[in-house]
Amino acid sequence: MNVSPLLVKLGLCLSVLSAGCAQVPNGLNNAPIHAPEALEAAETEIVQPLSVASEGELNASAAGYDMIDVTIPAELHAQKLPIPAKLARPKGASPNQPRATVMVLHGSGGLFKTPDKKDRKPGNPVCKSEMSSQFVNWTAQLTSMGYNVLLPSSYSARGFCDKHDDTKRMPKSFDTDEEQVLGRLYDVDASSRYLCGLSDVDCNELGLLGWSQGGTATMVALHWQMDRAIEAFRKEHRKDIDFEIVGLKPGRPKFKLGVAYYPGCGFDGFLTLSTRSKTPAEDKYFPTAPLTVLHGTKDSLLERCSTEYARGERETQIEQVAAYLKVPNPYEITVFKGAGHGFDGSDSKGSKGSASSDKTASREARKIAVAKFTEYLK
Repeated sequence: MNVSPLLVKLGLCLSVLSAGCAQVPNGLNNAPIHAPEALEAAETEIVQPLSVASEGELNASAAGYDMIDVTIPAELHAQKLPIPAKLARPKGASPNQPRATVMVLHGSGGLFKTPDKKDRKPGNPVCKSEMSSQFVNWTAQLTSMGYNVLLPSSYSARGFCDKHDDTKRMPKSFDTDEEQVLGRLYDVDASSRYLCGLSDVDCNELGLLGWSQGGTATMVALHWQMDRAIEAFRKEHRKDIDFEIVGLKPGRPKFKLGVAYYPGCGFDGFLTLSTRSKTPAEDKYFPTAPLTVLHGTKDSLLERCSTEYARGERETQIEQVAAYLKVPNPYEITVFKGAGHGFDGSDSKGSKGSASSDKTASREARKIAVAKFTEYLK
């Protein structure tokens, strides 16, 4: 099993936390978090955006992968909620050969296209069957690299398609930011457990890729003190949440890395933003795997993510916890000057920043993301 030095050391740190990681081998202290040469190698591996038909549909076979509709079983979900999803595999891949897998998390625009208002009726499909073009293109990119791809649909699972344009169908149990943060954490947990039950998934080689709210979900899913965080959230928000706040079951699968496009890093009440020294390290955010954030200076959601361009409490917290645990800092953020929310054309909603795409930022961000997956998922 190819486990990153960070995960090895962090696992040991958690078991001897009160001892200050004194039992961790000194040889891991200087373990590299990333290899810059991976970015150069990845330049030849970029799949160009595929031509999408007028209906937004693409022949998956022509793209080099096989895709099927699946359902994440309700019994795996903390809310007992079945989650519809798309599962793609490299074309011709062996069904019994375990391989690395990437879970792709949609933003506030949803995974699937929203039907016209006249078609939003009981008995009709909740959403259109076509995925938005960015998910088609990224599925092609990731399967070309040899990965399986799972795309859970958090919104259609709850009876709507788009957080901003389909609010009338949004259920009461998912109509606040606080409920959405926790609900999507439950979705990631159930989806990862589902993946680990498949014969062609290597459960030790899982990655996360998310946009906007899905980028936030990527960050939250990697948090190191999950049980403690959920319990604190329950105490503070139980009167505000329209469903039972439960902890995650033991045996939660671990991810090797996360890549988050323009996330909000405040987490909407899930975890304190305090960077004070007297705040326990266990209450601060820290990812259990290398985390790459791709953002833009014209995106208001940058505020909590970057110390260079804004307040950056999350970046500070990660630095503080890394120093406390005596491990390398797993956080890397690239901020593109002049780029706004949805700079890659993927999700233009959910921010007061510019909604226009930026081809240069999009191209460079894609190179970084591809390089990270190439480096960490084998």
